Amino acid sequence: MSFGGVQHAISVIKQNRNLIKKHRKKCVGLAGDDSKITEYNLPNITEQKILMLRKKLQQE
Repeated sequence: MSFGGVQHAISVIKQNRNLIKKHRKKCVGLAGDDSKITEYNLPNITEQKILMLRKKLQQE
């Protein structure tokens, strides 16, 4: 009999189960974390500049 192969399969299943538990603790889902500050410092833009940019893009 190949009992060593069966024992190996059982140990691999246990290891995978433990990895899933660790992953679920880390993974919150797609909700994300709103407390983090974005990496980008976006400049403030006036409505006039937005309209000018929109017209320019429509012309192109």
